[in-house]
Amino acid sequence: QQNFRDALATFARLNGDVNLLPDVLTDVPAFGSRLRAAKHLIPMALDVAQAGLAGCTIISTLTSLLHGSSNKSPGLTMPDLTVLKQNLQQIKMALAQAVGLVNQLQPGDLQFDPSLGKMISEFHMYLPLIQQGVDQATGLFSVLPQVLGIGTPSHYLVEILDSTELRPGGGFIGNYGIVTLGGGQVTSAQVTDTYLLDNSSKRTHHVPIPGDYSWFPFSGSWWGWGLRDSNLDADFPTSARNGEILYNLEGGTLPLAGVVAITPELMERFLALTGPIAVPEYHETVTAQNLIDLIHYHQLIEEAANGLKPVPSSDGYSSDRKHFTALLGQYALARVHALPGSLLPGLFEILANSLQTKDLQIYFNAMAAENLLQVYHVDDSIQSPVGDGIFVVDANITPSKANEYLATTVNDQVTIDRAGAAVHRTVIKFTWTKPGLTGRDFYGSTRYKDFVRVYVPAGSVLQTQEGWSPYSTGIAFGRRFWGGKFELNYPLSGAITLTWSFAGAAQEVGHSWQYHYLMQHQAGSQQKMYLQVALPSCAAIALTSAGVVADSKRQAHLAQILSQDTAVSIDYTCSG
Repeated sequence: QQNFRDALATFARLNGDVNLLPDVLTDVPAFGSRLRAAKHLIPMALDVAQAGLAGCTIISTLTSLLHGSSNKSPGLTMPDLTVLKQNLQQIKMALAQAVGLVNQLQPGDLQFDPSLGKMISEFHMYLPLIQQGVDQATGLFSVLPQVLGIGTPSHYLVEILDSTELRPGGGFIGNYGIVTLGGGQVTSAQVTDTYLLDNSSKRTHHVPIPGDYSWFPFSGSWWGWGLRDSNLDADFPTSARNGEILYNLEGGTLPLAGVVAITPELMERFLALTGPIAVPEYHETVTAQNLIDLIHYHQLIEEAANGLKPVPSSDGYSSDRKHFTALLGQYALARVHALPGSLLPGLFEILANSLQTKDLQIYFNAMAAENLLQVYHVDDSIQSPVGDGIFVVDANITPSKANEYLATTVNDQVTIDRAGAAVHRTVIKFTWTKPGLTGRDFYGSTRYKDFVRVYVPAGSVLQTQEGWSPYSTGIAFGRRFWGGKFELNYPLSGAITLTWSFAGAAQEVGHSWQYHYLMQHQAGSQQKMYLQVALPSCAAIALTSAGVVADSKRQAHLAQILSQDTAVSIDYTCSG
């Protein structure tokens, strides 16, 4: 912001000085070309500096909201929003004027300084992205009152996922809460037991599980479908809408602006930033290292005392069995409100990274806001990209807390022929990561039961399968999927092997070929990816994306922990 202020002052002073010189001097040899260039370039620089300053004003106003929550600030108001809109319009006008001036530049205006041509080229390169961002922000401003609770509070359904009991959406929803925003600040929040909602007397009627989730073994249970089982889809927008529907059917009364889901990994990162949080009622101090163990210990001790029936706690904080988790949520929220300004950049970085790793998933009912998540690929939907790829989704149906000790490795060996068709041999291996465990460590059976769904390109053809009990196949989200049931006894390892093909995996573009491959990451999962690509005998690798290692002119591989959606590409030529 200060750099833009300084630039604006410098260019304004320079513009005033240049305008004192008559235009006739632009015809003077040598000196005239520089003066003419200055008269064209300086107004453009002024517009860009004004746009940058207005952008900084918007960002600084919005980012001050969280810090303001600690000093009883009223947050963002409608008059504030009007000012922000005016700043956005100023950006649009300044950019439009700058573009007009750039289009009037003559080749001679750039000749006296070699760096000018490069800067103008970069301006042209980044301009579409800047304009797209401004257009998106314009649409977002129209729904900011609904998203941030400006004028009228906004309520979000927050799902607390237990990734040690993995579900397609990231983990079992053992706890939930309603977070209320007023002016962009959290005004109230409380974590409570999903069983209190699912078994509530306010539930309007029995909800059967949809046929798409008939694989779920508890689909015929007496309580029907509830919030705790709403995330049976790896496509988060779908699971989020299911969660909202069930919240309303089970007696929820607040109008929802969206859904937020968080995994224990996000809380662990938060604790690493802020330090331990004390829960004095239980004489416990929670750290990033003992978070999961303490939650399980106190939850399951109370479960042993009360059985599966949820008993509301006497102080109104959740149920007896999940009282510890509810108190921890209250103390964590208080810690957020008390964060010093020096830690805010670290918090924002954690939130941004967690959006990429799906440890923080967000769904907005306001489509302008949801579209913005889609543009930046953080809406956590099942994507249907052009090219090849795979998405392996696990669902722990034991039930148990076994996924804390279980790693999944996806080894995909791809052979591409001269026509660009790919044959895959995909081995999905399950390995226990810790020896000497018992059913007590799993809080359930040592026989792990899993439902696995594998998403591949829509035109894929399954040739052979082994290692699981095939259950279903179909098209969803623009992709072909195969589903099956898999069981594994501790401490043995096991694997599912699929052989399948996809025509047109690689595409010929001009005189070369391009192979694109997308690996999607399941929220809450521990997956390792090993991709091996063998190109046709005529091939020679020309270029690979980051992380891909070319072993020879026609073979390449990638090996990494799959912590977020990852796209790779291999460009190659084919002669002979």
